Amino acid sequence: NVTFLAGNAKNMTTKAVVSTQSTGEVGLFEVKDLMKEYYQSRESFSLFLKLVGGKEEIFHLAGPLTMVEKLCGLEFQITSGSFFQVNTPAAEVLYNTIRDFASLDKDTYLLDVCCGTGTIGLILSHAVKHVYGIELVESAVKDAIENAERNGVSNVTFLAGNAKNMTTKAVKRIPQKSRIVAIVDPPRSGLHSEVIACLRKTEMISELVYVSCDVTRIQNNVIALCGPTSNKFLGDPFKFVKAVSVDMFPHTRKFEVVMHFRRDPPSTETPTSTETPTNTETTASGEALSSTETPKSAVVD
Repeated sequence: NVTFLAGNAKNMTTKAVVSTQSTGEVGLFEVKDLMKEYYQSRESFSLFLKLVGGKEEIFHLAGPLTMVEKLCGLEFQITSGSFFQVNTPAAEVLYNTIRDFASLDKDTYLLDVCCGTGTIGLILSHAVKHVYGIELVESAVKDAIENAERNGVSNVTFLAGNAKNMTTKAVKRIPQKSRIVAIVDPPRSGLHSEVIACLRKTEMISELVYVSCDVTRIQNNVIALCGPTSNKFLGDPFKFVKAVSVDMFPHTRKFEVVMHFRRDPPSTETPTSTETPTNTETTASGEALSSTETPKSAVVD
């Protein structure tokens, strides 16, 4: 009942998941020694042991607490609790596919939902005005901030918390009538319906790129994105454009799918008045919307 989760052959972060219901104290020591012996010949590795089945515990057995991986010309710090694609060459194909799908320019704001350690947002940051990365796992957000500083990327902001709440918070910081592209890379089970509803009603989002590692489990997400407007899903529906699969794990049945959705931006034309003009002078007044200056450095809220 020992599961080894490994990274690439050169720089390896390995985590063994052990059921506490199947091993006693003696067996636990044996597992620790077995892992150290097996991996000590590696050029560079970090070794962690996670106990499940009762009180979850993580033991650091050997190697550094963090590791650095190079991806698409950037360096990323990785900790044991953060998600990171272990097949680096295939991950570069995946992220380049995302970049090719999204229509990005210097006037575009990028929402990176379920951003993990910030890989997608940081890789695409040079092509947009500002990136807002949203992630539930606080340790991953800390890694994302470190990665932004490590690579000298300043036009990013990382928000730690619930995807729906943090997406709403990020959108409020973006000037009205801006163009937003959303990229979502959720866990295997997909996005919560409340997050989909939030993305639907945000009219400034004209494009959405969805990355899925199990398309059989996100059917409801796709239907919610493209279905007709309803009380639950406000805003115009997205239209499916295309999809590409990326073979992340050769010789297995596992692959990633990148899906591209698009919708027409809301009309900004002022409707023509059909009322007969009067001699009464009127004035229009409104509250000026102020936007804060783009952050100078990566921050976390």
